[in-house]
Amino acid sequence: MIYKKIFMLAFGALFFSQVPGQGLWTQKANIPCSGRCDLASFSIEQKGYFGCGTDTNGKMNNDLWEWNQVTNSWLSKVSLPGLPRRSPISFSIEKKGYICVGIDSTNNGTPEVWEWDQNSNTWSQKSDFPGPCRGLAVGFSIGSKGYIGTGSGEIGYLKDFWEYDQATDTWTQKADFGGSARYDAQGFSIGNKGYIGGGISDIGPPFLQIDFWEYDPLTDTWTQKANLPEYRCNAAGFSIGNNGYFCAGVNDVSQLNDLIEWNQSINIWTHKAALPANARHIPIGFSIGNKGYVGMGVSAQSLLNDFWEYTPEGNVVYEFEPESNVLVYPNPFSDFTMLQFTTSVHNATLSVYDILGNEIKRIENFSGKGIKISRSGMSSGMYFFKVFDHNITIGQGKIIVE
Repeated sequence: MIYKKIFMLAFGALFFSQVPGQGLWTQKANIPCSGRCDLASFSIEQKGYFGCGTDTNGKMNNDLWEWNQVTNSWLSKVSLPGLPRRSPISFSIEKKGYICVGIDSTNNGTPEVWEWDQNSNTWSQKSDFPGPCRGLAVGFSIGSKGYIGTGSGEIGYLKDFWEYDQATDTWTQKADFGGSARYDAQGFSIGNKGYIGGGISDIGPPFLQIDFWEYDPLTDTWTQKANLPEYRCNAAGFSIGNNGYFCAGVNDVSQLNDLIEWNQSINIWTHKAALPANARHIPIGFSIGNKGYVGMGVSAQSLLNDFWEYTPEGNVVYEFEPESNVLVYPNPFSDFTMLQFTTSVHNATLSVYDILGNEIKRIENFSGKGIKISRSGMSSGMYFFKVFDHNITIGQGKIIVE
């Protein structure tokens, strides 16, 4: 028992020492064309790219645009030689960008795979995707391999998963995605692992999904990780360091403009600074170095052409030290404990997590300078709590149930 308590205390110290600030959003140069949605995006070194998709006139496109992080400027590149398309899947490997499958301008699914070379600004058609044609799928790269999974095709919702080998220009089917078949999910990769979460399934209700899965290419296996904080689809996904992010999208009630961060080391989701712009779905998302980027998409019935940069280590830090802002008493506790805040909160949310990062208790829309936590549904052990006021973390700490 003594060793268990030492481990739990060490884990708690690690958990809270690694909680970063809310981060900072900065608006960058708007895209140099009309609003756009349902398009491809990727990054190569200090450049970001978007192409294809549907514009404000309902027209499908096959163009490609480059954004320079250093100069904050856009430059038109050579257009994709294939038919204009929407809902493609995209990723990058070294200095090559890939646009795969999707729905072409004849409204048919296409198996085409195109490679763009940054050095020569040229396109090369590669081996067709051998799986069912699809759109609204997830794509990412891990090392020298690209991956495509889930989506919607003529045969319905999909959960198959495929690996592309750049060196041999070949596709290999891998283990099916670990969750249910779905489309409009979001994903990213961190190091040598890939991730897919949320989306829309044909199994329900609820049809919107909240589960989140990790793919290990070395073992060709899927492992379920901590659920998203809420149902979500049509979001932008990107990663920075050991953290992954989903921004905007749609939940089971409305469009979103929030940002959630998943910490790979401790398997916990945290709300970060919301995008200070229109709520939206089907935006683009990618990262360059230690910054993330989100832009365009659909807001209500309008298409957007704005473009934003997120810096996790920005100068705006909203989180407080838990010792000076939250008093927990009693702690440890047997039946209930009280959290007392230094300032009043309004319509706040309390989340309680177990040591695996699973949210096991949530109390919403409470106000005042304190809240009572019952041990109902909590076995003996250590837990972590966070209090959010309008998505800003105003206090956090650990509690122990005897």
